[in-house]
Amino acid sequence: EAVAKAENIESGGNISIEDEMKPEAVKNVGPLLPDNDLKQKRRRRKAAHTKLRNQLRKAVADHKMGAIRFMKLQVAAWRDELIRIYEDVKDLHHKYMESMPDITDPQRQACEKLEVQFDTDHVEILNFAI
Repeated sequence: EAVAKAENIESGGNISIEDEMKPEAVKNVGPLLPDNDLKQKRRRRKAAHTKLRNQLRKAVADHKMGAIRFMKLQVAAWRDELIRIYEDVKDLHHKYMESMPDITDPQRQACEKLEVQFDTDHVEILNFAI
């Protein structure tokens, strides 16, 4: 090889400085894979990346939907608890009103005004959309 190089230089052949600097093992070595193989390798890598990205997006979306479903169930449980408490308060209110037989009593009149609010507020709680 050294003789061939010397003959090439003597005959006026073009040897670049980069070729002179390279170790012998690297000189005149073509690409490791042909262009088609490199393209296929890139395609496979890109397809794998796209598949993982889509799986990640789906997992995030599923997680969000699961969290939303959980929150809706939690809100429904809170609403049911609120309705139960509301019914208990309403029953206590009626018992208190029954304990005051005098219709002209100012406390009873105030309680009667609240009774209308009890009925309308209760409907609003039931109509609360989840």
